[in-house]
Amino acid sequence: MRNLLAVAVFGFTMVATPAFAGSGHSHDPISKEQASALAVKKRDQLVTAGKLDKSWSGVAVSKVEQKTFDKKAEWVVTFENKAAANPAQRTLYMFYAIDGHYLATNFTGK
Repeated sequence: MRNLLAVAVFGFTMVATPAFAGSGHSHDPISKEQASALAVKKRDQLVTAGKLDKSWSGVAVSKVEQKTFDKKAEWVVTFENKAAANPAQRTLYMFYAIDGHYLATNFTGK
């Protein structure tokens, strides 16, 4: 009986495992334009959540480029807000994995 239960659990695990990937899951690289669009959407979310000042709303993307960090390529999307009160926070950087997965946002670019 114990062996039958072990075989049944193993069989169920093998059948159910592929479902964990979810729909739309892809590791394909996104384009520069897609990275820009994702960053604009994320910027708006951060403004709405109060994590970025409202002056960032509507600020256009100033640059999109690929950079390598720890031997991994990433998209870096840059926004420049000349209206920001703090000069150290006038340039906003958003980081995305090459496949479009959001990684981080900061004012240092690192």
